[in-house]
Amino acid sequence: MAKASQQNPLPYFIRITVFLLIIAVTLSSSCVKLALRFSQSIFDDFSQSFLQECDPQLAREALPGQLKLAEALLQEAPGNKKILASLCTGYTGYALLFVEEGQPARASNLYLRGLQYGLKSLGVAQSMIKGGKINEFLERLSHNDLSAIFWTTVAWLRWISLNLDKPSALAQMPLAVTALKYVMNTDPNYFYGVAYAIMGCVLVSQGSSLGADLSTAREYFEKALQISKKRLFLVQFLYARYYAVAKQDRDLFRSLLEQVVNGSPSTIKEVCLVNQVMKQRAKVLLESMDEFFV
Repeated sequence: MAKASQQNPLPYFIRITVFLLIIAVTLSSSCVKLALRFSQSIFDDFSQSFLQECDPQLAREALPGQLKLAEALLQEAPGNKKILASLCTGYTGYALLFVEEGQPARASNLYLRGLQYGLKSLGVAQSMIKGGKINEFLERLSHNDLSAIFWTTVAWLRWISLNLDKPSALAQMPLAVTALKYVMNTDPNYFYGVAYAIMGCVLVSQGSSLGADLSTAREYFEKALQISKKRLFLVQFLYARYYAVAKQDRDLFRSLLEQVVNGSPSTIKEVCLVNQVMKQRAKVLLESMDEFFV
């Protein structure tokens, strides 16, 4: 006789939340600090596991509570780099996937919060940003800091893009681009090469001021496609939304987005959430294609 089927366990990132909640609610302040000291890897797992969640609605509803819980734990260990880096990833990912599309002003605030957590996790003082000393800071980093600098840079660039009317934000663009180049130079394959697609977006948006044209931007997008092997749908989405629209290439726009709509989001389970959300957005863009082309 076949064994009775077992119920699927709770998603891993939900189990992590339960674990953290138990720590926060049942332990004293001193015990919380001790528990956090011996469970540092839980925050690496948290950052990774929420991107693996294939149900966008579940992730969207669960993540804010997880972030507030992590902030509560941070009060007990304000210098904990793992918590700070996880908060950077969480707020940046939440804003990028669930907020910016419909609420750009709110997304700007979330990106700024993620940026501040990221900079703090890396030990970057605001005086270094204001003084433009980004190279001094990057020289001190190790490969272990790559995830933190990547998500910090994403938050930084998205915050700038939503505040182009503010000179103080525009002045930080060269610094954020330098940080992005650091990611590409350190590990071109990191996060499936999406840094190249992000650079392509920057060049499309700021082309002439950075001394680049659309052909250079396309090279970056193509590099990202090559590295990701077209399995990270964010690359195709950005390629279509930024380059194809700027170039007014309707056929490329349609081709890229159809790859996303017809693709399997679980091809890379580590980014299933990203792929699911991009599939939803790609369908919307295809349906409104005429709005982007003359």
